[in-house]
Amino acid sequence: MAIKENHAGWLLHTTLVDKQGKNIDQQIYQHISSIDMLKLLKDRKATKQEWESEKNHLVFYYLHLMQIVSYGSAGVLVTTFVTESDLEEYAKHEQSLIDAQS
Repeated sequence: MAIKENHAGWLLHTTLVDKQGKNIDQQIYQHISSIDMLKLLKDRKATKQEWESEKNHLVFYYLHLMQIVSYGSAGVLVTTFVTESDLEEYAKHEQSLIDAQS
């Protein structure tokens, strides 16, 4: 995956749904840092496993990772279908920039 120069950040939308499909809770997290979002995503995935095992499949925890891409005066586009491996690539790139500045 090529790093987009117009990358502006990340959104992680979590949804907690009961067995009948009723929305119990939802939260949205925003990070500019790919490294921070990767940590959060891994934490939320662990929470998802805990919730689903503890509640004996009576609730379902969904994670939706989105990338924010800016197109200047044209506005902002949020692209979906971003995978954890895409996020990992951005986090590696971000870490290499941090290392280069040290």
